[in-house]
Amino acid sequence: MSEIQNLHAGIGRERSLRVAVSCVALVVLAAGVAVVGEGMLFIITGAMIACVAIPTFQRWQNGTFDAFDPFFVLGSIYVVKFGFGAIWSAYDPTVAFDQSVVPVMPEASFYALLGVAAMAIGYHAFGRVPLRRAREEWTTGAPYLVLIGGVGLIGAIAGTQLFWLKSKAALYLLTLSQFSPMFLYAWALAWLLVFSGRATRGERLAVYLLFLPGVALIVLFSLSDKSLIMTLAVTPVVARWYTRRQLPWKTLLVLLLAMIFVVFPVINTFRAMDRHSSRELRATETMDTLASWDQSTYMDHSFGSFKSRLAEVTSLAAVVRDVPRWVPYAYGSTIFEPMLALFVPRMLWPDKPVFGMGREFGETFRIVSPLDEVTNVAVTVPGELYWNFSVPGVVFGMFLFGVVMRWAYRRYAEATLGHPAPIRQAFYVLVLIAFVEAGGGLAAEIVGLARTLVLLEALRWGGHYLGLLRDLPANGPATG
Repeated sequence: MSEIQNLHAGIGRERSLRVAVSCVALVVLAAGVAVVGEGMLFIITGAMIACVAIPTFQRWQNGTFDAFDPFFVLGSIYVVKFGFGAIWSAYDPTVAFDQSVVPVMPEASFYALLGVAAMAIGYHAFGRVPLRRAREEWTTGAPYLVLIGGVGLIGAIAGTQLFWLKSKAALYLLTLSQFSPMFLYAWALAWLLVFSGRATRGERLAVYLLFLPGVALIVLFSLSDKSLIMTLAVTPVVARWYTRRQLPWKTLLVLLLAMIFVVFPVINTFRAMDRHSSRELRATETMDTLASWDQSTYMDHSFGSFKSRLAEVTSLAAVVRDVPRWVPYAYGSTIFEPMLALFVPRMLWPDKPVFGMGREFGETFRIVSPLDEVTNVAVTVPGELYWNFSVPGVVFGMFLFGVVMRWAYRRYAEATLGHPAPIRQAFYVLVLIAFVEAGGGLAAEIVGLARTLVLLEALRWGGHYLGLLRDLPANGPATG
């Protein structure tokens, strides 16, 4: 048996090395082709697609394909943001926030390609035989779910309601928002239990009496947070995949269309209204504005805004344009110093400054107007790495990013493929969300992920200690 396992391990390492070599070869090919302008963008985007598609195809052939593998998900998103985003910005410069970054698009997109290739190598070069577990954790009833979901709901609502207040009391109360990941965890756990077919009557009631109304409240209080709304909507889809291995493609298509043609125009218009007005007045003004648009205007504010939002290559291009010509290299000052400070709770450091990378980035690179006090712009992971350490920072940083993703996936998801494991898979949903949303500032995201994992592991330990969790033999997914 050990010889067979060693053989499989050898085959896995060989395939991982082939993936790494293939990505490097594609990067070299893209760099060596003497094409400029839009032609180079097509080649770079094709190389990005290949870096993601080659390992995905190998997993599909091996029967280990996972639709929510972090490399597949994040790699696909990067292809859109840094590949296709650069292409449609070149053909339609209005997509970019500043047309002066358009000439820099090929260079910025190429650096993103280097980052994707490095991430692929970091993720696949250390592949081993997939883990398997004989036992998994399950809830003993509704109390664990209700307790965590209730506390998390309080934290989520506190964060949305108190964010714009300036008093010190509000800053103290913002501490409650650190418990908001508990609601997302419980929301994912609830659907994992339901789709597994093992939810108790109390847990099913909790979905209808606590979680669905809770989601409605969070959406009502977070009308300006598009990513949160879509995260809440997609979570049941992820849960269905991990319990029944089914992807509701029609549902995903409907969610995408709703995101483009409903969420984007409505929320962007709502955000543009006077923030000092009541929520009801802003909603009324939003509907009046939407009703006044013609078809062309509506398409600009829906599909056009969607394209602009996805074309995050413009942020990377702004960094490439200005560093080091007008903006000096940060040499880690945007990452390490804020990260150390963010680890200290505000209760222990009342005068701790508020770190806002999105705002700092927008002002430093002249992306937001000096009169605009609320807009935040995603610096992107490659963008912040380039700002700090140039091209070597992008390559090495994205390589480490791939290694961390691989570790998290093996710990929380890979070992559960083939059987429902609600506790561990609910953990993974939060980890996947953190990876997908990375780009608003590495310091805050690293600290936030670390705090979330510590909190969830503590809840896991506490659940066992109080008898709210138990270990059961791992078995196949539910079929009903």
